[in-house]
Amino acid sequence: MKEFIIDSTLSFHENIEKLKSVSTSTIFRGLSNCEYKLIPSIGRIDIPPKNLAREIIEKRLFLKFKESAIAYIERVPQNDFEWLALAQHYGLPTSVL
Repeated sequence: MKEFIIDSTLSFHENIEKLKSVSTSTIFRGLSNCEYKLIPSIGRIDIPPKNLAREIIEKRLFLKFKESAIAYIERVPQNDFEWLALAQHYGLPTSVL
């Protein structure tokens, strides 16, 4: 098995193109056990027993991240998808898988 370490979007796309030519390729998503379910990180955390839905908690965490991150980033994300990618990168539990 050949291992590819992806360190940029460009290298991701280049390696995917290489794999397309080999019909038996399998792409490993980085978990140690193939039995793990595909659950976003926000779905894997314990939510305290309150009357708040997981979606409300996620929105509050996301807004707080956006407010706090502005002082530390060089380029301000242009939309919520870019913000979510940044938040996911820095470990915020999100619905992004």
